[in-house]
Amino acid sequence: MKSFTHLMNELAVNKLLQQELSEIETEPEAYHHFFKIKGYECSLADVESVFKDIVWFARIGDDIDHA
Repeated sequence: MKSFTHLMNELAVNKLLQQELSEIETEPEAYHHFFKIKGYECSLADVESVFKDIVWFARIGDDIDHA
């Protein structure tokens, strides 16, 4: 199994993985299941943490766009 750090690094550059992920329901549990199927070792807590960060950054970006 590949580590969670490896997953984050690969996700940053792997367009196919990004595309597949974009078709998954936007819930931490669904992402966690997807990553486990793909062979990545991660906990639901890891995925939830990253998910919350991504949502937070998206909201900040949206707030800046509307300022």
